Amino acid sequence: MPSYKSNEYVSDSEGSEYEYEAPKGFVNVIQKTKKQAFKIPSEKEVWIIKTPKGFPVSKLKTLPISFTSTSISNGPEPFALEGSQFQINEENFSESNKMAILGMNKDGHYHSSQVPVTRFYNVRETVAINEIAWDSVKTPREDVEKFAGLRMRHFPSGYGAGDYDEAKPERPLKKAKIDKEDASKKSKKEKKEKKEKKEKKEKKKKV
Repeated sequence: MPSYKSNEYVSDSEGSEYEYEAPKGFVNVIQKTKKQAFKIPSEKEVWIIKTPKGFPVSKLKTLPISFTSTSISNGPEPFALEGSQFQINEENFSESNKMAILGMNKDGHYHSSQVPVTRFYNVRETVAINEIAWDSVKTPREDVEKFAGLRMRHFPSGYGAGDYDEAKPERPLKKAKIDKEDASKKSKKEKKEKKEKKEKKEKKKKV
């Protein structure tokens, strides 16, 4: 008999212990009315308006909607509601294509409606930011005391002493030139003195 590391037969119930969990903030709605078939008239449009959590929809009477705006900057002005400011703008079609309407049929089962979502609006709360007096907030920068005669010896990656004037060593070219000239003059002077001494000795011998 061969030995198996796992069960030879796997039942359908194995691996099916996962239980669905409703998303955060889900509220179960109990159907109290009689089951009626859900139908959207063909002459009507379906709009979806997304609002922030806790938005007082019952207090809302009108919405400043613009059909020509392309962004928040050229959209309708913010509106006030319950002491807060809100801004509404229309999202692109890619957002509305993600949505579908679930309607109930005569048998009490839900199904996806064939009527598309025409417009998708998003309501956002706006917060006014107070102006900041940067001149009074900023701390004046204090430069570090500089010392004369310092040379850079450590450089950022990819750079060397040739990329910074202050890192280049001083070249005493003039001094070296003067030293060479002095040495040349001294050598000529010594040769001239030796020649004069030699001539004097020869004159003495002749006499």
